[in-house]
Amino acid sequence: MTDRDLRKFAKKAKDEGVKSKSAFVRWFRMDKGGSASQDRLHQAWNTYTTNMGTLEVKTEAVESCKTKSSKDINTNKLKKEYQSKYISGSFILNKDENIASVLSRENVPNEYGIYIIYSVKDNNENIIYIGKSGTMQNNGGFKHQGLSGRLKAVGEKNVSRNIYFQNTIREYNLDYLKFEWIVTVNDLEVEIPALVESIFLQEYFNENKALPLLNKSI
Repeated sequence: MTDRDLRKFAKKAKDEGVKSKSAFVRWFRMDKGGSASQDRLHQAWNTYTTNMGTLEVKTEAVESCKTKSSKDINTNKLKKEYQSKYISGSFILNKDENIASVLSRENVPNEYGIYIIYSVKDNNENIIYIGKSGTMQNNGGFKHQGLSGRLKAVGEKNVSRNIYFQNTIREYNLDYLKFEWIVTVNDLEVEIPALVESIFLQEYFNENKALPLLNKSI
C-alpha cells in the first residue's frame, strides 16, 4: 500500500465516520478481509490522524475523559461507552446448558477484557457480578485466561464455573443468566482489564452503595 493509497484509505475512513483507534482497527481489517499486519495498522492509523482525523480524534478523547469523570454517569451509560469503543457481545445461559458449549456457539473470543453477569427473572435484569479476564504482568504481557477461558475455567474451591453458574440459577430461582463481555485490549489500544473492572465496580457502588451480589470483595 503506497502513501497515496493510505491517504485515499484515510479519506474513506473519515467519510465512514470512523474516529476511535479501536473502531479504525476493526474497520481497516474488515476492509482488508482480515489480513493486516500490526505495522500496516500503525502506518494506516498514523496517516489517518495526520492527514484527516487529528482534530476529531482529539475531541473524542477529551469528551470521553469528561464523561468518565462525571458523577452522573450510570453503569449502563458507562457500559455503552465502552461497547462503542471496543469489540463486545452478549449471550444467555439457560438452565442445564453447558457454558463451554454456549461460549463456542456464540463465538466468545479468548481475549482480555471484562464481563458483566446479570440475573434475569420475569424479564427483570440485575447486575450480580462484574469481573475481568487477564492479569497484566510487569513486561506488559498477560497471564491467565482470556474471556472464554475465564468463563469456563475451574473457580474457587475447585468448582467448575459451569456448575457454579447452574447452581446460581437454581439458588436464586432465575430464568437464566445474561452475560455481556467487552474486549479492552487490541493491537493499538490497551485499557488494563483490572482498571476497567474497577471503574465499573466504582460506578455500580456509586449507584447502589454496595457491590454486586456475587462480588464478595475487591
